[in-house]
Parts: sequence; C-alpha cells; structure tokens
Amino acid sequence: IDSDGARGCWGINTQGLAGAGAEINAGIRRVGERSDFVRVRAEQNHSCALDAEGQMWCFGENLFGELGDGTTEARSTPVLAASGERFVDLELGTFNTCGRREDGLMRCWGMLDAGVLGIGPSDDSLTVSPITMNVEPPWTTLRLGRVHSCGRRQDGTLWCSGVNDNLQLGLDIGIFSSVFQQVPGQFDRFF
Repeated sequence: IDSDGARGCWGINTQGLAGAGAEINAGIRRVGERSDFVRVRAEQNHSCALDAEGQMWCFGENLFGELGDGTTEARSTPVLAASGERFVDLELGTFNTCGRREDGLMRCWGMLDAGVLGIGPSDDSLTVSPITMNVEPPWTTLRLGRVHSCGRRQDGTLWCSGVNDNLQLGLDIGIFSSVFQQVPGQFDRFF
C-alpha cells in the first residue's frame, strides 16, 4: 500500500494473482482503481484488501469461492467480497478467506473440506457466500492453514478445527475435527 492508499503488486499473474489484468508477468502495478486500501493479505492463490470503509476486495484464483464474490471464477482485478459486509480485519488461507466484524463475529467462505472452517459435517465442499463461525464471538484473531484453522476469542480461549494428523490442533482428538474444539489453557496472544 503506498502513501495514497493504492495497492501495488508484482510477479507472476496467472489467474490474476498480481491483479494486473491480462498481463502474464507484472512489474510493480497498481491493483484496481481504488486508492483507499488500509489492510492487505496475500496467500498462495489469492489476495484481499480492506478499504477505508471496511469492505473487502479480492482477486486471483477462486476454485473454492475464496474470493467471496458468489462465484468460482478467477478474477484478475479486485472484486467486492461478502456482498459489501464491513470488516475490521481479514485472514486468508490457501483456499479460504475470513473477515472479522467490529462486533467480533467471524465470517468466512471458501473450502469446507476436512472441517477447516469448523462449521460441522457438510455435504458441500465449498461456500461462495459468507458463513458465520460456530463459536460464540467475540473473536480477536483467526489463522487459517491449508486444512486447519485456529482462533482466539476475547476471553483468551483458543479454538481449532480441521485436520489434526500431526496434532496441529493442539489436541489429541483423532485425525480431524469438523467443529471447533477448545484448546486447554488461556492465551494472552495468538499470532
């Protein structure tokens, strides 16, 4: 983000990853027309940014609906995510995106496999529209891995869901959990 609030990206632009329109490889280029971005996150296959009003704009690969624009079409320029909901923070996983609202409610979209978003058993492999995390807010932090996620609530409790084959959820509960499980202890910070 430059001093005027415009976002610049560079590098390989397959599936629009650098937000440079149709160019294949891009030097530093302004992304989209907006000049009021305040927070940016980039992941392996997509990128998102919050504007000054808290709206999220995403671009790149969209196989699992991770751009949150209601489709699974790749976008080479930023599109409005989550129907314009307002967020104060954002987090990206390999195939997921989440936004934290001011009231601490966490809204997510993208891949649902292996319980990565903790919504419980689902016949669907993806969601292109925001869903609400199933742990009572307020959330302060969420981190998305490729197939698991962990987050901290305002009360200091830590909750994790998804694949657990290497005990990455911090719990000895089997190879995965499709719902968030509380990790024992209190946590002042979670990075």
